Amino acid sequence: MRAESSAEIAVSVPPAELFSLLCQTRLRCQLAPDWGEYDFLDVDPEFPAPGSAYRLQLKQPQPELWEIGVEACEPPHRLVLVSRQGPAYRAEWLVEPFETGCRLRLEEQIELPEPPLAEAAGDPPRAQSDDLESMFQVTRQPPAQVRQKLVAEWVGSIGRYADLPNSKLGRGFKWLMDRYILRQRAEQRRVTLILLGIEMVMFLAFVFSAIALGLIWGLFR
Repeated sequence: MRAESSAEIAVSVPPAELFSLLCQTRLRCQLAPDWGEYDFLDVDPEFPAPGSAYRLQLKQPQPELWEIGVEACEPPHRLVLVSRQGPAYRAEWLVEPFETGCRLRLEEQIELPEPPLAEAAGDPPRAQSDDLESMFQVTRQPPAQVRQKLVAEWVGSIGRYADLPNSKLGRGFKWLMDRYILRQRAEQRRVTLILLGIEMVMFLAFVFSAIALGLIWGLFR
């Protein structure tokens, strides 16, 4: 089945800076929420010149080469990518001036696997105690809705990454992201960020406790 998705976000950086980020193929892929469902193989040295390409190795449902080439490149406003091998795919990245920065928009068409067929009407119902989906009342979203959500998350991740401040703290966090966090699968990143958040809360609690004890000690000396 073919799914069409789109999403956009306002970014505070200039169009040329954001377009340069889009042309960093591995980084752009790593910022996607489905990073880890495929392996990044290589990218042509002349990317993003029209005709150049990069290659991924899909893992599910079976290993498959996915080659995506550049159909059009108009810096710093438009980059169009299309699949040459593997699932049908077309992505148009648009960067437009907006207020003090720019606006990033992605329009995507992709061929998705067909969802599993529902049980035949004549089949006997499965026992609820043996059916986890029935027990927990899990509602499966259509693949097109899932893809729309992923596209929105992807565009949002790119926008937030681009908006990291150009300060020592911002550059340090970006280095941490590039070196460690973005190399992990999406679900591993969530665990890492949660643990970092917990550590930060514990550190702040320790600092505030130390300050409070110091103030109390000063009052009763």
